[in-house]
Amino acid sequence: MAETLEGLYAAHLERLFPSRLRSVDVADVCFVQLDADIAACAQAVLRSGSLGPRRAAVLARRRADLELVLPLLAEPHEIAYTIGLQDLAARCAASSASP
Repeated sequence: MAETLEGLYAAHLERLFPSRLRSVDVADVCFVQLDADIAACAQAVLRSGSLGPRRAAVLARRRADLELVLPLLAEPHEIAYTIGLQDLAARCAASSASP
């Protein structure tokens, strides 16, 4: 993964949130909250360089949620958005783990 956390977060902010996912849960996951939690973790890493234990646990749960949600999506825009979110979460975890 060559992109920086800063670049992935900026790209995330530019992407249009899939409108259908504002009002439905996928695999019992509220996509709006999933998105917000991952963005908050990225902001925390960008601000302080790492995640505390509580946020690290949230990020781990949300990465697992992404694995559940992604195979259930059919719309190309939703899939692309979710893959971008998955990339952001992975870079956030990697950046937080780096000394």
